[in-house]
Amino acid sequence: MRTFFDEVMSFGVEGMVLSPGYTYDKAPDQKHFLGRAADAECSARSCQTEKKEWKFNMSPLFLEFLMGKRDYQCTPMGFPRIQHLRLAEPCYLLQDGYADT
Repeated sequence: MRTFFDEVMSFGVEGMVLSPGYTYDKAPDQKHFLGRAADAECSARSCQTEKKEWKFNMSPLFLEFLMGKRDYQCTPMGFPRIQHLRLAEPCYLLQDGYADT
């Protein structure tokens, strides 16, 4: 992942967003999800010595959550997801609902 981050930033992108590969009980193929512990370990190995050249377009609190340094009652969103319907509810999948404000 670190090599990938270097390569992406060399293209001149404005920033990167990481997304966890958590288990999703509605997915038909469960074996390809890392799960929380494995995802935190992978994120920590990749990001704990973050290079100054890397720019992430997401909350630092979410990055700490990904690395297993923070725990929340629900999964925080790294960035708001706004679709044509309206803002997706935090901690839920897109099809589970939207917030009016």
